[in-house]
Amino acid sequence: GSGIANSFFAAKILSDVIINDKTETYSAETLWDYQTRYFKEIGNGMSKLAVVKCILPRLTGEQVDYMFESEILTSNELTISSGSLISPDPSLIKKARALIKDKSLLSIIGKIGADIAKLTAVNAQIPAQYSRYKVQSWAKKYDDIFTVDREAENE
Repeated sequence: GSGIANSFFAAKILSDVIINDKTETYSAETLWDYQTRYFKEIGNGMSKLAVVKCILPRLTGEQVDYMFESEILTSNELTISSGSLISPDPSLIKKARALIKDKSLLSIIGKIGADIAKLTAVNAQIPAQYSRYKVQSWAKKYDDIFTVDREAENE
């Protein structure tokens, strides 16, 4: 994936933050700038891609086959980067028509769309300044998006 490249970006951001920490305390408060900068520059986009990847455990083998056979899912979607997550796709109408034919698959995809919308709102709320309470509150909302409730999903 993009882990190696992202680790270089992260290292650069962290080194900038450490160099600029005039107190040399390297505490949660002084390193929060690293967290927010990394999240805004890299993590935000990667988190949306992670939500899309969460679809896989929700699909049956038949649904995966159908997605490939009907070209809802192609090699383009499998090599997607966080920057191209939402890009114009000329075959979108064809994909939508194929998706509508499978109501259970449509429901799963709809849930992913709702999760991305929720994630976008939560990502925008990352605290600008460090506050343990605010960070924990934000992190709970963020983590909840990635928590799959199998019992509720099967109802």
